[in-house]
Amino acid sequence: MGGIELRRGVVVDMPRLLAGLWGGLLGGGRAEWVHRRVESISHLLATHDALILTAGATAASIPGLAGLPIKPVRGQNVYYGRAPVDDGGDGGGGGGGGSPTATAVPPPPLPLLCKKYVIPKAAADEVLVGATWEHPGPGVDLAAPPDVAAAAAALADEVAGLWGGAAPGGGTGWRPVRAVAGVRGLPPRGPAGALPLANVLTTSDGEVAHGGRAWAFVGLGSRGILYAALIAGELATAVTTANVAALCPEVRRLPLVATATSTTAATPATAVNTNTADAADAADAADAAAAAAASAATTADSAEAAAAARGHA
Repeated sequence: MGGIELRRGVVVDMPRLLAGLWGGLLGGGRAEWVHRRVESISHLLATHDALILTAGATAASIPGLAGLPIKPVRGQNVYYGRAPVDDGGDGGGGGGGGSPTATAVPPPPLPLLCKKYVIPKAAADEVLVGATWEHPGPGVDLAAPPDVAAAAAALADEVAGLWGGAAPGGGTGWRPVRAVAGVRGLPPRGPAGALPLANVLTTSDGEVAHGGRAWAFVGLGSRGILYAALIAGELATAVTTANVAALCPEVRRLPLVATATSTTAATPATAVNTNTADAADAADAADAAAAAAASAATTADSAEAAAAARGHA
């Protein structure tokens, strides 16, 4: 199998990234995180100059946004830990007495990506593999807790083609020890692929809604961290200059339609109050807030991010 080696590639620790982004915002006093019931977009705009909705896979549950073209898909990652090579690799400790390294499959020397991915952790005693794709339907509970056995079984055949340590049947010197789960918000695929969506909200007849003060950044899917900061910067410029053209055409390829509603939902929202900030500060705050929130909602492939985001909520 051929491939491309990215010699300057990095592995991003999502919990640390999110903590740093939010710490920079909250510590500077330029933003606050508030949990409250969202009654309507208009209700939020009553106390803010502008609103950027970055609720990931749950965005369509916000009153008035049920028509957003976002599909929630659950995903699980599995962590493999060292195991005696003769214990069967089933996590049950069977066979006992084997050496954890005698003929064990070595961890991969660098992260590997080919549909699925394998990421060696810094301590070399854990390897992260992922991720499952669990589409809504019978037998799929998007909110279910992680299931390490089921996730490892679902991933084994494909991941084993990248790294032998995940091969089913055991005897590799590795075994699945824990799993994490999250829900991706997938956008429709366009000519350039499944790129995220960012745009000002419009009405069903194509008119700008809410006076052009309400925007959304959604659909970051399973690779959202690649785009979050770049698009957030464009979005901050678009919002603070009221210029949709500041967003690249690929991410504003679809209208994001807001509909009138009287429904009340318990969806938490984060708003950055820029009433007293100048344009530069507003852009910086919106940029960082959008990047942080979008990164948190990016993907089950970085499912630790969801837990980190909840920890800062």
